[in-house]
Amino acid sequence: MEKRVFGILLLMALTGCAGGVDSAATADDDDDTTSPGYKLTDGSYQYVVDEVPNDTCWAPPKTHPSVPMTVNAEVVVEGNIVHVTPDPVGGVSQTFDITRSGDSLSGASAGNVDLNSQGLDCILHIESTLTGAVTDDDQFDATIVLNVSEAGGTLCGFLVGSLDANQLDQLPCSLTLAG
Repeated sequence: MEKRVFGILLLMALTGCAGGVDSAATADDDDDTTSPGYKLTDGSYQYVVDEVPNDTCWAPPKTHPSVPMTVNAEVVVEGNIVHVTPDPVGGVSQTFDITRSGDSLSGASAGNVDLNSQGLDCILHIESTLTGAVTDDDQFDATIVLNVSEAGGTLCGFLVGSLDANQLDQLPCSLTLAG
């Protein structure tokens, strides 16, 4: 179950803000943004996290998440709004919106992750922000900042500890993903 926790945290970060692309997208040519600058079209993208500059959730030697890490997502562009749907993680999938201004991308959100569906009476609160840029046609980079805290439930303490390398070191905690 703990291995799914990071995946769920990452998905919630993406659903709260956004992702980016370090590699070319497989995109349709019929839908693209009306924003000036580089083209961003509907299609399948990969968000590649290649750096974790801040991590108070897992201290060394745990070093989660492992990088590079790839998250696949489907993108639909409607004017200056980019709808992103990452592949499901731990049975959770959600579409989220990013605002595009020129080649800049941004988003912010907060929400709760209910882990009861994973067999754990725990609800985590996640606040996330994204800043990024479209760097070329159908490519973009982003930095996502996650702040994670306990929102409810009686068993969130099981997520923190040293018995398993996937357990968090502390709650609340903060994690920055860059790619």
